[in-house]
This record gives sequence, C-alpha cells and structure tokens, in this order.
Amino acid sequence: MRSRRRRARAGQVSAVAVLLGLLLVVSFIAQFVGVQLPQDMRSLEAQHELLVENQVSRLQATVLAQVAHAPFPQSLGSPITLGSDPEPPFGVAASGSIATTAYSSQEGVKLAVPVPPNWGHGNLCTTFTGGTCATAQANKCTPPLRYNESLYNSSVTFSVTGTGDCIVLNFTGNGDTITLGIAGSNLGYFVLNLFGFNDTIVLNNKFTGTGFHAYFYLFGGYDKYSTSGGPVGSTLFLNTYFIGQSNGTGACPTGNLSSTDTWSIHNSPATTSLQNFTWNNSVGYATPYKKTSGWPGTGNSGAGNHVGWQNVTGSSACAFVKLKSYGNGWGGLSVAMNNLYLPQAVVALDSGAVVEGSSSGSVMISPPPWAQASNGTQATPLSFTFLTFTSTLGVSEAGRTTAAVLTHIVSVSTATISTGGVALSIVTAYPQAWMSYLTSGIAGNVAGTTACSGTSVTCVTPPPGTLVTVSTLFNVNSITLTWAVVSLTLE
Repeated sequence: MRSRRRRARAGQVSAVAVLLGLLLVVSFIAQFVGVQLPQDMRSLEAQHELLVENQVSRLQATVLAQVAHAPFPQSLGSPITLGSDPEPPFGVAASGSIATTAYSSQEGVKLAVPVPPNWGHGNLCTTFTGGTCATAQANKCTPPLRYNESLYNSSVTFSVTGTGDCIVLNFTGNGDTITLGIAGSNLGYFVLNLFGFNDTIVLNNKFTGTGFHAYFYLFGGYDKYSTSGGPVGSTLFLNTYFIGQSNGTGACPTGNLSSTDTWSIHNSPATTSLQNFTWNNSVGYATPYKKTSGWPGTGNSGAGNHVGWQNVTGSSACAFVKLKSYGNGWGGLSVAMNNLYLPQAVVALDSGAVVEGSSSGSVMISPPPWAQASNGTQATPLSFTFLTFTSTLGVSEAGRTTAAVLTHIVSVSTATISTGGVALSIVTAYPQAWMSYLTSGIAGNVAGTTACSGTSVTCVTPPPGTLVTVSTLFNVNSITLTWAVVSLTLE
C-alpha cells in the first residue's frame, strides 16, 4: 500500500513538471514571436531595402557607363533581389515585384531663346469704370502713339502735354531714372513697358482733369515706382505691375525677382483716385486683393483715394524671350517591396535618378546624371543626360526570386548650347525627393524658385498613379545635352 502511494505521488509530480515545461516552451515561443521575431524580421527587411537601393544604384551606374562608351555592343545584366530573407521556422519572407514604367517619370529641358520684344500690354480704354472697359468707339484711341527707347544708366524726362493722347512707351535699360511729366488734358490712357534692372519710374503728374489712366509694366528686378509733385487731379486710375525676371537667365517668370520691387507716393493732392500695385510671382505665392483708404506718406488720408495691392502667381508674358523645348527623357524601372513588418516601399529609377518612396514620402538615393562646375551664384556650364528607356511596357516579375535587368544602348547623341538659363521640369511620382534635392544646393546653380505643381499633399506623398511636376531654373552660361535611348528588358 505504501508503495502504491509513493508511485501515485511520483506520477502527479511528473505531470506537473511536463505542464510547467510546456508552459515555459509556449512562453518562450510567444516571447520570440511577439518581440524577438518582429525585430529580426524588420532588420532583415531593412537589409533587403538597402540591398535593392544598392542594386538599382548599380543599375544606374551601369547604364551611365554604357552611355559613356556607346560603341560597346553587348547587353549588360543587373540583378535585382525581389524578396527579403525569412527567419525559420516562424518568420515569413516578404515578396517583391519589379516592373518597367512608361510616363511615370519624365524630364524635360527648355532653354531661353532671345526674340524681338513683344510687349502687348496696356488697357486700350479711355473710360475705365467699375472694372470694365466702355466699348464705344469714342472711348478708344486708335492707333496709340508708340515710342521705343534703349537706355543705360541714364536720367530722362518724358513729357506728355497733348490733348486726348493715348501713348505707349517701351523702354529697355538698366540703372535708369525715367521721369514722366504729365500735363495734358482729357488724356486717354498711358502705358509704360520697361525691361531692365535697378530702374526707377517717377510719375510727376500735373494733370488736373479727370479720368486719367496709367499702366506701368516693370519687367526685371530691383525696380522702383514713385511719385513726385503729384498725382494731381481726380478719378485717376494708376496700375503698376511688378513682373520679376531673373537677371542673366531670361526665363521669366521662373526665378522671379518681383519681391525686390518697391513703390512710394509723395505729395499727392489727388481726389477719388485709385493706385493699384500687383507683384507677379513665379510660382506658388498669391495673396487676396487688399485696399486701404488714403495714400500713405502723402498726408492724403481719404477723399475717396485708395491704394490696392496683391500678389499673384503664374506666368506673365516675357518681354524678350521664349522658352524652346530641347527634348526630354522618360521611362524607368520600379521595384516594390511588399514588407510585412516595415512600411511598404518602392525603389525606382526615376528620370535617371534613384529614389525611394513610402507612405511617409520619398528620398533621393542616388542623384540624376547632371554635372555642374560649382554651386555658387555665378553662371557655370551644365551637362545633362536624358535617359529614354524603351521596353515592353508593363512587363513585370513578382515573388522572392532575383530578377535580371538587361540594358543595351540603342543610340546616343550630344549637343552643346550657349544659354543664359535652363528651365527644368520633372514629371514624377516622387516630388518630395526631387524638391529636397533641388533645394539642397547639391544640384548646383538653381536660380530662383523651385516649385511643385501639386497640392501640399500631392507634393509630399501623391496617391498611387498621381504624377506632379517639379520645376526649377538653372543659371548657366552653356549646357551640354546628351540624349541616350536605352533598351531595357526583364529576365
């Protein structure tokens, strides 16, 4: 009997030990699966992302080496690892995919080409009330009197003393002071177009009648509008447009200098009159129209006088240049990583650059094939390589294998062009990477504003399939363009 009791107790102890052992094993597995495994898998997926970044960067370097040695006839293969490594027995490897792309990336360059002046500005109304132009023939001056002058570091006075005149003045020059003496009666309209930098327009208006209208279009930068000895009269309508244009680049309105333009009003006894000031910015900055009573700094505190001002955005006609397209490149490759533990990501060959995008935005991994002599403000040479990829569009592979990307040079051509400015546009699904790169100073002599055409959301993380345009201006004295057509296939 005693022996049976001892054996029964031993069996109970053995069962408890087994249960405790199983609990320890289950606890260890739970701890491993819940804590250690995710850490290990995140590490493995991060290593895979770095591997793909390096592989796509090597693919980029291979293509550029083939372009530099275009007679080389053979196709070259570059491996791209699609899946990450697993951690047996519980860790499952993430799969990936690779696909050729068509217009998901596109780059274009436009150069500023000099053309004869085409002013085409000015209101042709002699009666302008309520923001509208009276259409009766009696309210128009046909044809207007036109004067064209070229100046440089000069001081000139232009007097208007006639009756019923409609006058257009076109001036070009830098560092000039142009005084407009207005003393006529029953004037129609007065328009001044000025292209230059560091110029001053002085309005000395002794006109004592009613309904005088003047329009000033100042193209350039560091210009100033001011009054002296006037304005005098009533129901005047004076409109000044500051239309900035980068010095030495000619590719307005990108790289705008309108923010450097200023105005001042002195000694004005006019009544019931309006002076409007409009700053035309290159891209992205606009403010609502505002108006205040009186003319600041003149002691004229009311009597129906107002000063209005606003900032507008977008293009305003360039006075002396047009932008001519010099070709573009398109196509590329994207590698999607369907991570299970890290955010899903894409590494792409985008407009010749290697970028990585995720739900939090995009970054530049390897910059595009551009080269510039310096990053200073002085104009320098720039070389730019367009890559156009030809492939069977939409070809893709998926899984955890290693894909082979074959590249072969179809054609290469080169041209060097002297220019004052290069307007660059990138159509991309990764605008944040491009904006950060272009504004970092690494890219070289970016002049003026670098802008994204989308909204504040799409310019950071565009929804899938959404493309936006990033644009900027390079201040260069010459550009060497290389166009390369590259055959790209997947095996």
